[in-house]
Amino acid sequence: MKFKFALPIIIALSLIACSKSEIEKKSTPELLQEMDNLHIAIENMLTFSNGHPVEVQKQIVCISYPILYKELYMPVTLEYAKRGNFKDITKESLLNDFNTVQQSYLASLQINC
Repeated sequence: MKFKFALPIIIALSLIACSKSEIEKKSTPELLQEMDNLHIAIENMLTFSNGHPVEVQKQIVCISYPILYKELYMPVTLEYAKRGNFKDITKESLLNDFNTVQQSYLASLQINC
């Protein structure tokens, strides 16, 4: 079962996710709190991958992490940046951060997606 470990993580995290229209309705402090929660969830998920079988590591780094980061963390962060006029936080900069982190984990765990 390929998604044995990824699906429970994605399902659990999707409970804290919201649509773009819901993101736009949130207050700035709520966005900051959600961004912090998602950041912690990402850190916990990637930390969890250490010391587990290669299959679990691949599920997390290659499937769960990209979904969590791109579908949940990025939209909230971009909305927060837009409201705060943080011009250095762009979709491109967030994707660069994502790629750097993912490549680092792939190298340190010696796995390929």
